[in-house]
Formats: sequence, structure tokens, C-alpha cells
Amino acid sequence: FVGIIDRLRLTEGNQVDALVTYLSGRQSETDRWPDDTEWQQGWLGRDQYKGPRQPRLRYIFEALELGKRSARNEDIDIKSMLTIEHIMPQAWQTSWPLVGIEHLDPFDPERLVREAARQSAVNKLGNLTLLTSALNSTVSNGPFAVKMPAVRSHSSLALNRELAAYDVWNEDSVAARGVDLFKQAREIWLAPDREDG
Repeated sequence: FVGIIDRLRLTEGNQVDALVTYLSGRQSETDRWPDDTEWQQGWLGRDQYKGPRQPRLRYIFEALELGKRSARNEDIDIKSMLTIEHIMPQAWQTSWPLVGIEHLDPFDPERLVREAARQSAVNKLGNLTLLTSALNSTVSNGPFAVKMPAVRSHSSLALNRELAAYDVWNEDSVAARGVDLFKQAREIWLAPDREDG
């Protein structure tokens, strides 16, 4: 992006259009703008919750929240200091145990596969949301039956209202919500203009 600054300064006309055109034409792996298929793979497949990414994740979720609002919603600015929260906690083993594996040996392949799938879902975008610090600290590692009613009662965000559609929260729920969030993201952040299709 540093290399683009001089180019944009010399641009006559709309600099945003010039930026889109420039990024759309890049082919190098280091500065190429991914298409929707590549973006969706990264959106759904990568762990997104990491320390240095918190401000970026907050920005993404705030943009998704604003994108989910319609003309029927109140026009409310997000002034609260919101934090990224895991719906299924990182320490899921205590309050969100896997059902149906209790009888299996700790090293049974089926148990190991199911535990790995659960662990893999924890840091995906579909399992993350925005909450106030106060709400986050009261529901943080609680079970679904306690956490979701508290979130529904205290959160005004469209992101969190939509969670009421889920009766259970597991790896499938995380994946489904990740797809729904990606659909919203595609409406906010458009794909590059590529001549090659």
C-alpha cells in the first residue's frame, strides 16, 4: 500500500476508482486482490482470533453490524467499547462438552477427530461476535443455556439478535454463521474488477 500512495497522489479524478483499478490489475501473490472464492476460503477456513488482529476484527464486526441494519432499524452509533467474544468459549471442554463421546477412550480415533473439529471451530469468524466488556465477563465461559439468554437480553446488536435462530451451538452452527457473515461481507467489500472473469 505504501507504493500506491504516490500513484494515487498523481491521479486526476476519483482516487477510490483509481485504487480499485490498480488493485484489480495486480497479479503477484504478494499484492493480488483475492476473488470471492479465495476470500471465502480464508474467511471460513482460517483461525481469525489472534492477539494482534483484535482491532481489525472489531472493525470487521462493526462493519457487518452496520451492514445488517435496515431502514426499519434505529440509527444508532456504536459508542460502547465492544470486545470480540467467542460464542463457544476457548475453554469449551468445561461448559460445552461434546455429546456422545463420554464413553470413548481418550485416545479413540473418533473422539480425537471430534475434539479436533470442535477445537478448530473455536477461533473461526462464525464463532465470534461483539459484546460489551461487562457482558463478556459475566457470560464468558458459561454454557450455551446460560450464555445465549444473557446475550439476547442485553445486546442490542443485529449480529447478536440473529443468534436467537440457533437452538444449539456447535461446529455446524459456527460454519453456518460463518457463511451468513461472509454473504454480508460480500455486500460491503466488493470483489476486484477482473477482465479475466
